[in-house]
Amino acid sequence: MKNEIPTGSTTLSTRGEVAIEFIETWKAAGIPASVMVAPVIPGLTDAEVPRILEVVKDAGAQVAGHVLLRLP
Repeated sequence: MKNEIPTGSTTLSTRGEVAIEFIETWKAAGIPASVMVAPVIPGLTDAEVPRILEVVKDAGAQVAGHVLLRLP
């Protein structure tokens, strides 16, 4: 699967759509799925986290984690 996930040449939207497809596929196969939301940058990307979690939960993710990036 690693080779199927787009790299930096694609947009985040495309990468997100592919991730959602993987989560849905794993759910259909009975495989538990987890997601990692990173980096979460306070004041910059933190407002997006609730929507991201909602979407991945609806797709079938059972666990979510995050990485908080603190800028100096």
